[in-house]
Amino acid sequence: APVVATPAPVVATPAPVVATPAPVVATPEPAPAVALTLRNDGGRSVRATAGRISDGWATYPTAPEDKDWAEWSVTVRGTSTLPPTASFSGSVTVALHSDEGLEKSGFDLEFRCEEATPVPVTPVPETPVPTTSVPETPIPTTSVPVTPMPVPPATPEPVVATPEPIPAVALTLRNDGGRTVRATAGRLSDGWGTYPTAPEDRDWIEWSLTVRGESCVLQFTSFDVEESTACAYDNLEVLGSDGASLGKFCGSSLPPTLMAGGDSFTVVLRSDAGVAGSGFFLDFACAAPAPLTLRDDAGATVAAAATTGTLSDGWATYPTAPEDKDWAEWSVTVRGAS
Repeated sequence: APVVATPAPVVATPAPVVATPAPVVATPEPAPAVALTLRNDGGRSVRATAGRISDGWATYPTAPEDKDWAEWSVTVRGTSTLPPTASFSGSVTVALHSDEGLEKSGFDLEFRCEEATPVPVTPVPETPVPTTSVPETPIPTTSVPVTPMPVPPATPEPVVATPEPIPAVALTLRNDGGRTVRATAGRLSDGWGTYPTAPEDRDWIEWSLTVRGESCVLQFTSFDVEESTACAYDNLEVLGSDGASLGKFCGSSLPPTLMAGGDSFTVVLRSDAGVAGSGFFLDFACAAPAPLTLRDDAGATVAAAATTGTLSDGWATYPTAPEDKDWAEWSVTVRGAS
């Protein structure tokens, strides 16, 4: 009988698939902004990526008579490090020179440093173990047409304009004493390492600072004022917008969290001619003012607490002028500075 050779089945071995993982990029934490002055920080080297530099005097000093000029400088270093070895660093120096002639009111300089460009880190791919796949015999199927359901048109979300928040400020009684500041958030401190005592010919010395806000929360983070019975000597007192005392404090224990209603609060630090402490740090945050509309607030003058907010006409379609008038007019006045 004839011999028939049956060929062996050919099995296709697919090439191994190697998955390349996405590079991992480390994002550095942004550095907080700082407030620096040549008056207090001259000659220092500060590590920061954003902040404000000013001369720190109402009118900067002239050079002494025995010098050609007086010079102050502050160096700001911007640094950002990524794993494993990539890094970016740099610095900029601001120097103010003054001779013994005329002087001006100085400067304010805001700075922001670029962060380092992240370097992707590509892990080493693993070598997969090749496998032999057995081809499957496809099973014929009958497709049933699917009728798509009608999709209703999407209703766009209303666009609400959100006002930019006022940036937090750093205030000190040493530099800002006696001022009224328009701010809704920030940090307030005495500004000295140890606050001064009163001169010998005075019972005490007093500094105060008023911050305009609305429904403010005040929280002390550091406190050290000479302790005495009923805080009769050195003390720190917080006053509300109506002048009423919200509390008078001394000693080294942190005062409680305070709520200041109205449109302002005042912080007063008093020191007699005796012992002095290291001072205080006080964080404050005020609520944003309510939205305003010409429809409801036409003709109104809003208190100075409204340093930021939203103003709108207040109608879906604003009204036209009556037939016996050329136009209709509404106005609202907001008190603020710049």
